[in-house]
Amino acid sequence: MAKLVLIADGTYNPAVNRIGDKVSIHDDDVALTGSGYATFKIVEVKGFSAEEVSTLLEERMPEQAMADEIPEDGVAGKLTLSKPVEKEVWKGSDGKWRLVEIRPKYPENCTLLDDGKLVDENVALIDKVYELENISFNVATHPDNQVEAVDLNK
Repeated sequence: MAKLVLIADGTYNPAVNRIGDKVSIHDDDVALTGSGYATFKIVEVKGFSAEEVSTLLEERMPEQAMADEIPEDGVAGKLTLSKPVEKEVWKGSDGKWRLVEIRPKYPENCTLLDDGKLVDENVALIDKVYELENISFNVATHPDNQVEAVDLNK
């Protein structure tokens, strides 16, 4: 069984994270007890290992890349003293690249998960997979990361 460690009221800091941000994933052989975990929310995902849940999330993560912003005088074959500036970008489900202005500390947010479905042994594994698809990716949902990288979308 996988266990998700999520930001909860006791670990929430609006400048750094959001309620429901996934901090880590562990298998059930890891004891997530004691004062260190008392302020986090622990969500169990029965029927899946930590590696399986991680793989499901990685497969859905928006594509991300580094793009070079070339100086105005950056014509091929022409010398310039200006260096390109690297910009981080992400690709949305609509196929458009957008600038990453704010890099979230935690990549995934789990506030839309139905914890009951994930822990219920009577819920089919495929339904748990569908439930895990409710995890959102902070790079894609952050309002500052919605500016289209026009030059990459031509």
